[in-house]
Amino acid sequence: MLIGISLGPGDPELLTFKAAAALKSCTKVFVPGEMAAELARVHCQPEILQFPMIEDKEELEKIWRKNADTVEAAAAEGCAGFACIGDVNTFSTFSHLERVIRHNYPQIEIQTIPGVGIVPCLAARFAAPLE
Repeated sequence: MLIGISLGPGDPELLTFKAAAALKSCTKVFVPGEMAAELARVHCQPEILQFPMIEDKEELEKIWRKNADTVEAAAAEGCAGFACIGDVNTFSTFSHLERVIRHNYPQIEIQTIPGVGIVPCLAARFAAPLE
């Protein structure tokens, strides 16, 4: 099983209880960078996977496949998590990883845990109600 875990906008106090519980219960947790690792480390020992910001589509696909292979191996053995800043279902690194895993490893069950969204956080921070 693979769980996409939303870490929210980067404030550790805005991490949901459900996300924290998932981080603790996964046998292996992967993250796309140091910011996500810092938030996750309170609950687990994450492994950082490299997702460089490049425009070469062929190279990007190779990177997605390589990382998907790594995550799938852990998900096939137990419960793996992939945690990222923001929400895993909204313009996230996880959405690319999920696409490759669903295509190459359809036997892997995938769930996601939503997080506190960036838009409501900004509205609260700047006292700007969304109407």
